[in-house]
Amino acid sequence: MSLSVVGKNGLFAASFFLSLSIGASFAQEAPDDYAPSDTVFQEIRLSSDGVTAVDTGGYDWYYDFTRGSFVAGIVEDADLRDQPGEPRDAAGDYMRVEDRCTEEIKVKSFVGSIIVGYDEYVDGDIIAYGRVTVKGWVKGDVTSLDNRVLVSRTGRVDGDIMASDIVVKDGGIVLGEQLPVPVLPRGPTDIDGLIIVASFTVFFVFCGFLIVTLMPRQLGNISSFLETSKIKAYFIGLFFVMVMPVVILLLAVTIVGVVLIPLVPFVYLFAILLGLVAFGEKLGRLVSGRLAGGSGSALFKSEIGILALMGLWFVTAILLSSTFAPEGFGILFLVVSICISSYPILTGVGAAVMTRFGFKTYTSWRERHKREGVGPTPAPPPIPKAPPEPSPSGFDEEPDETSTEPSS
Repeated sequence: MSLSVVGKNGLFAASFFLSLSIGASFAQEAPDDYAPSDTVFQEIRLSSDGVTAVDTGGYDWYYDFTRGSFVAGIVEDADLRDQPGEPRDAAGDYMRVEDRCTEEIKVKSFVGSIIVGYDEYVDGDIIAYGRVTVKGWVKGDVTSLDNRVLVSRTGRVDGDIMASDIVVKDGGIVLGEQLPVPVLPRGPTDIDGLIIVASFTVFFVFCGFLIVTLMPRQLGNISSFLETSKIKAYFIGLFFVMVMPVVILLLAVTIVGVVLIPLVPFVYLFAILLGLVAFGEKLGRLVSGRLAGGSGSALFKSEIGILALMGLWFVTAILLSSTFAPEGFGILFLVVSICISSYPILTGVGAAVMTRFGFKTYTSWRERHKREGVGPTPAPPPIPKAPPEPSPSGFDEEPDETSTEPSS
């Protein structure tokens, strides 16, 4: 009983002095390679490797007891003595990886941080979002989508390694290739992207309400044109978007045009809004047809379509700014959002040009030509009279109008 009490007291005292030494390391002035005074640790762990920590920036630190301070890096970065308890063969060398790695661990794809222990092995590939530390044996490829892969001096990877930061210590074995993957930039913060998307959503919903309420006939002309000439509207809009600098340059040549230059972006914006509302109404018609059986006014359908389109941008903003989502998903959704949004933008500009912003009903050249060619049916030509028959004498005799009886 006394030994247990002494053991508990000794463990408490050791923990107390350890906490004091760690606290003193923050108070004293540290060299350049030590943790600066303004470093804030997000997590501190106590394991068989020692005391390790992770700061708010995601960088690794370990506590060096010989220096009495935290040092940037991980335990394997320092030239420390061998870990206690590591099995050795009769010659004093480390055991082969095939002999010591006897415990198989199952690793799911697309997980967080993974540590393969000294006596553990993975029979397959590893795909993780966070850090991957290999102290044992991996019989496959190792991929870290957003962090570092570390192969310690006792680790072995039979396949390729793909990560933004690859570290292989002396003694570590990598049979495949080491393929550094660049880290794609994330959004500034988690909330900024959502605020921007929410602001655009409110603006588009309000503009949709104004257009549907105040310009129903113009919106109908835009929609009817897009129903029959989608491809034409898209390429015409693409052309006018590309020549917008030329239009501004031509306006800058004249004095009156200089005054009109600030109105050019607003004209394009108005055309884009018309196309966005028309596209939203069509998309809302499909959505409401699935959910509400196609019922609802044009205003309701257009607002539902706009919200559905902006919902895709909400998902994109979340994936780009989230620290837990893989970078590939965010970039994929960004490309998809740009491609889908380009359709209402370009078709809106093209439809606005061809319908004079909805104030003119579009008629194709074929229909106009057909209408102009059709006129009143002409009258049939008169029937020609048969020529008179010649007399036997060869002379044409004029009949005697005064004589009614033949001569004797």
